[in-house]
Amino acid sequence: SANPQISLLHSNLGFVHQTLGEDAEAIGHYRKALQIDPVNAIAAANIGYLYLEKKDYRKAQVALEIAVDKGQRDWKTLSNYGLSLM
Repeated sequence: SANPQISLLHSNLGFVHQTLGEDAEAIGHYRKALQIDPVNAIAAANIGYLYLEKKDYRKAQVALEIAVDKGQRDWKTLSNYGLSLM
């Protein structure tokens, strides 16, 4: 709350909510992280995963493309990106 314009903080809060199964809150924080820093690869990968789980493939594809383009190339992100493309 001291500095709400730090992308990493919103990304981390999103991850906490995601871990707790609070997907709507997680998506909100990931979106805020990406508004602050549109190339936050970790937030993009995580929100892409959540959209993929919800079968919103277009949103997942856009988010995961950002993640991959910005260097998030671990096997899970690449696999999720491939699924979103299918």
